[in-house]
Amino acid sequence: MKDPLDQLHLHLLLATKFATYFHHHPHHKLRKKHDGVHRFTVGQRKGLPLPGGSPRPVFVTDIDADSGRVTVGYAEALMRHRLSAGGVTWVAGTAPSDGTRIEARIRYHGADLPAVVNANNNETVVEFESPQRAITPGQAVVFYEGDRVLGGGMIDRALPELQRDPVIAEI
Repeated sequence: MKDPLDQLHLHLLLATKFATYFHHHPHHKLRKKHDGVHRFTVGQRKGLPLPGGSPRPVFVTDIDADSGRVTVGYAEALMRHRLSAGGVTWVAGTAPSDGTRIEARIRYHGADLPAVVNANNNETVVEFESPQRAITPGQAVVFYEGDRVLGGGMIDRALPELQRDPVIAEI
């Protein structure tokens, strides 16, 4: 039997003073008032205004403040390989060349994570070697080469996963 929460999306549509939740489900639509998307964070589990229980915990997996949409899903939907950062400043004054291998840190007490950086104009895209949990807009990302700081900026958003062809063999 297919779990009805597999396709759960919680949409928050901003109104002038309040927003409205739209919980889309094949059999019903639920609306509730709330105080806005600023009350949510990627990875949040508690305090979600969802009806009934779930056989598995659900989390905020994405927030689009411009449209007012908040998406809720299972823990595996929190895992992403890529992020987009803005307002990036490079210590050397210029960005490293595209495809440069660096380490990136997305949490204050987190590890330096192997990644590749591609910077152009106003956007810097970071692709991690392994997926990271709950890449959160508004948090800092700092770039390193060993112990040397290369630069940093603010996470704009976690980027959707690229379709990757399955590896049959590596020769």
